[in-house]
Order: sequence, then C-alpha cells, then structure tokens
Amino acid sequence: MSNPNSAKAQPNWQPLSMLPMIAQSIEGMLSAATKMHRMLTEAKNRFPLLDMATIERLLRAHTQQKDDLWLFEEQLRRWLTLPLTIDQQEEITRLQRELQQLNNRLTAILQLARELQVAVGEL
Repeated sequence: MSNPNSAKAQPNWQPLSMLPMIAQSIEGMLSAATKMHRMLTEAKNRFPLLDMATIERLLRAHTQQKDDLWLFEEQLRRWLTLPLTIDQQEEITRLQRELQQLNNRLTAILQLARELQVAVGEL
C-alpha cells in the first residue's frame, strides 16, 4: 500500500483526536468489503448473476478504494510518531492489522470481479 498518487495535492492529515473516526471508517470499509466478497463468491457460484456494466463499476470502485488505502496507512504511521498512551498505541496497531485485512479482501474482490468479467465476456 504505497502512495501511487504522490504528485497530487497533499492530504489533510488529521489530529490524534480523530482516531475514533478513522477507526470507524476502517472498520466500516472492512465490513463492507467482507460482505462484497461474500456476495461475489455467491455470484460466481450462481453465474451469470451480474452484468458487465455492474462488474466494471465494481472494479472501478474497489480499485479506487484499494489505491486510497495508503492514506489511512500514512495517517496511522504519522500518529505512531506522537507520544501515545498504551491504549492509543494498541488501537493504532489493531487498525494497521485491519488495514492489511482490508487490502487482502479488496485484492480478493478484484480477483473475483475479474474472473466474473472474463466469464460474462465469454457469453
């Protein structure tokens, strides 16, 4: 999860007080990605459930989300340079693990979507 868009405008890094909001965002994205992965797995088994336009939108949206994960990764890294309580350190470490899970889940979603794209294109 590196920054592929380093030439773009600098992000607005958040103060540590935003940790709960960032946690909620990461947790929500992971939950949504888990549900999407489950849905795509079911769609693959009940082929052809999705049309090409839906698959292409899914690919664009999840590719963008995966490309933007570096922002969360960098925000957490920046917070780790601050004086933190043990609870804050543990929460940031937990969120780093969740980000890695999210990255893995998005990779799996994109792979499933590409497989569906090929299968639908062969109809």
